[in-house]
Amino acid sequence: MAMAVAGMFLFSACSSDDEAPKEENKLSELTPEEHKVKLEDEGVAFIQNMEAMADLEVYDVMEQFFELMDQQGGQDQPVYAPLKSTLDQISALRNNPNTTVNLKALTEEGGDFSISEGFLEEAGIYTWNAATNTWTKQAADDQITYQFNLEESKTATISVTNFTYKVATNQDVEGFTMELLKSLKVSIKLNETELCSFTFTGEYHDNDTPKFLQEIFKLEGFTLTATFDLKDKKNLKTSGEFKYDETVILANGFEIEGNVDYDAIKTEMDKSTNEDGFPMDQEIIKNTNAYFQIGNIKADALFNVSSMIAAMKDVPEEEQTEQKLADLLNEHAKVYIRYADTKEIIAYGEFYLEPGTDWEWDEELQRYVEVPDEDLEMRMILSDKSAIDGSFFDNGFGKMIEEINEMILTMNENYDMELEGIE
Repeated sequence: MAMAVAGMFLFSACSSDDEAPKEENKLSELTPEEHKVKLEDEGVAFIQNMEAMADLEVYDVMEQFFELMDQQGGQDQPVYAPLKSTLDQISALRNNPNTTVNLKALTEEGGDFSISEGFLEEAGIYTWNAATNTWTKQAADDQITYQFNLEESKTATISVTNFTYKVATNQDVEGFTMELLKSLKVSIKLNETELCSFTFTGEYHDNDTPKFLQEIFKLEGFTLTATFDLKDKKNLKTSGEFKYDETVILANGFEIEGNVDYDAIKTEMDKSTNEDGFPMDQEIIKNTNAYFQIGNIKADALFNVSSMIAAMKDVPEEEQTEQKLADLLNEHAKVYIRYADTKEIIAYGEFYLEPGTDWEWDEELQRYVEVPDEDLEMRMILSDKSAIDGSFFDNGFGKMIEEINEMILTMNENYDMELEGIE
């Protein structure tokens, strides 16, 4: 039972919602077919919003920039690592919006990269000289800026500004000073119009662990925000949101309520090596809340870890069955699919035992034999008490598939991609 609960915790802690509903949850009165229509409408709206990403000017600027950096006869001009990381993430957005804070990619390249030395070495204003195929550098110690012509009437500018950092308190690598990035801004402009911007903000506790990290991309109407918040060591929150013109396309996050402090976690890890006591005893996690949202459809999971553990401790060993575990999970772990705007529930999670089989060693036959067994599973229950399964998606959703294939066709044409359509 303890191992199963640990697995449930890991599932819910991988993604939480500080907006998780506190009021009584209301089950929508729509029929499964009416839900299907609304789900298809949400899917069509999602694809239509994403179609705007199939034709963005910023990618023309980036492709021209990398082409100039690689041109024969040009200077051996490296790209500042945080700038390259940012441009790589922008390129990835058109294939797969990623709302994960990646501090490592922004702050280091290899084991001996200094973000401050790298910035000072590359600082300056670079203008592309088409006659000599070289960059002409003008001194400037507060920015790294590249200027070049995209067309005769269009001047492109890629810049890195607002760079600040702190030297880490704990230095444990001889000959190398660890630095923590505090702020950075990358901007891509065409003439005076800002096509894209990226800002990073970092705050750190005294022991160098992150207190608050946030990165924000703004990309021609799209906004991608990723946040890690551990200002209050009793709560760990992460969230990601991808929007177009203030409409949510994708969102996800998780929250752990408890005592999320390095020293407390180390103490609990040390305790786990002690064989005495209840194996799931811990004083770190009280609750975990997780959510994932596409358009107006939101899935969230709320797991009261401390109450679940307390309930399990009261169960006599002879009553610790798989069915008892399913009952406890239904009481202390809540999973919902809902409409984000009204918070009405489309379906709710139910833990149950699915008949199955297992293999056991038979001493008399001296071989493994197949025996009946039960597996702990979860299903989503609709308002009519039916469960969502594969057949729910077998029919309908034709409009959404058409929109997806149209977007794929446009992406292939505009970006020389080879994405396959769906049937």
